[in-house]
Amino acid sequence: MLRARDLSVVRVEAAPQGASAALGKLFSGRKGFGRVKATELSMFTRQLSTMLASGLALMEAFEVLSEQSESPAMCKVSANIAAEIRSGADLSAALESCGKVFGPLYVSMVKAGEASGQMDQILVRLADHLE
Repeated sequence: MLRARDLSVVRVEAAPQGASAALGKLFSGRKGFGRVKATELSMFTRQLSTMLASGLALMEAFEVLSEQSESPAMCKVSANIAAEIRSGADLSAALESCGKVFGPLYVSMVKAGEASGQMDQILVRLADHLE
């Protein structure tokens, strides 16, 4: 992202105490992603990316995710998103309705993916950041 903006790293320093918590809040509305663990959200994001890259429709991808999720919380979140999409909402709006799981940065990145048509690539980047 730095290269794309013609920026270069001048100095790298260790983040102060509490910086990782602040970063977590960018991705999630609450520290620890509410009832959904960061690892679960990362795996969910990567699986969604893989399904979309393989040509699976968005609705079908969320139905598969809701059926196959081992986490009851992610199963419920996936089913909720599928219902929102079925009713005509954009993915970003559906994610916003689950604000305790998907923070503002996550939703904004998905909006960018919707606008650019590169949703699978955006989701891979999000999964990398979450990991």
